[in-house]
Amino acid sequence: MRLGLRWKSALAVSLSATLVLGLSAIIAARVVQSVQENLGEAFARNATQFNKQRLLTPVARELALSQRLADSQTLHLWLADPSNDKARQLFFREAEGYRRAFSDHSYFVADIARRSYYFNDTKTPFSEKPRQVFDPKVPADAWFFGSVKNTENYNLNVDFNPNRHETKVRINVMHREKGRKSAIAGTGLDLTEFVKTFVSGGESGVTPIILGQGGAIQAHPDAKLIALNSGSGQKAKSTIFNLLEGNGVPVQNALDTAKANPNSVQLVEATLAHKPQLLAISYVPELRWHVVTAVDLNAAQLLDSRALALPLVLGAATLVALLALVAVAVNRVVVSPLLRLTKSVRQIESG
Repeated sequence: MRLGLRWKSALAVSLSATLVLGLSAIIAARVVQSVQENLGEAFARNATQFNKQRLLTPVARELALSQRLADSQTLHLWLADPSNDKARQLFFREAEGYRRAFSDHSYFVADIARRSYYFNDTKTPFSEKPRQVFDPKVPADAWFFGSVKNTENYNLNVDFNPNRHETKVRINVMHREKGRKSAIAGTGLDLTEFVKTFVSGGESGVTPIILGQGGAIQAHPDAKLIALNSGSGQKAKSTIFNLLEGNGVPVQNALDTAKANPNSVQLVEATLAHKPQLLAISYVPELRWHVVTAVDLNAAQLLDSRALALPLVLGAATLVALLALVAVAVNRVVVSPLLRLTKSVRQIESG
């Protein structure tokens, strides 16, 4: 079938319109992807910095108080002469002031030489006598022996109780007598509500994580992944590297860089939970923890598709309308005059 000039021009305009619409769709998709990636990076950075400050504020206060308790002169006097009743009474009298100041309203002192554990809070009757004597054969006492062996100044040990769904941080500060490790003093901080809020932000495709030394998982939406007693120097069984697929070196490098630059937020791409994700990592030197935000750019609601739908539809409709106007203009300005001219020429030729 032989097409006329008008049909040929219409076909050319239609093919051009299809090509332009296709290219526009590809460009729009690339632009949306680029915007989503930029938004994802900005979101991950901001979320990590925000969570870092939220975490640092309460724990740093308790750590500072624990350090003051561990460096108390009355504690020095008592441990220098444990049989001195007056020195013991002076310490416990001062310790009561710390107990009232601690958020958990509790404190403890563990005498390393005698393996004795002193503890007071608001739930049990006050006592100046040891509550227990640590035994290396008892798994629950592993934090004490691990702290004595591996801690120079302090450590933060996370304890998750699966039955009560409670998360507590034990702040262990080393007390020294003439340079020798003599006792561990500190308190506990209930982070149950904080961790619930931290790990259940409700954002689809966003996974907040707290890591301890060696990448040990301290907080995660899946409580089963938390590495218990990792802060006391025991080898963690659950780390961020267990969740990674492929080479973990880039993540380790990001952790190291964040540790060397605590004010920075490091970004690294990794496959986590079988999905490619963007990890934003920052280091909290006071706690020796890394705060991590994992963002699945394909699942996170960073862009409202409904908000984009109307502009895209309007843009496509406008483009189609413009191409239709071009087609009409070409028909009237070019095609129709040519057809009339052709007709006139044929009439002249035919006489």
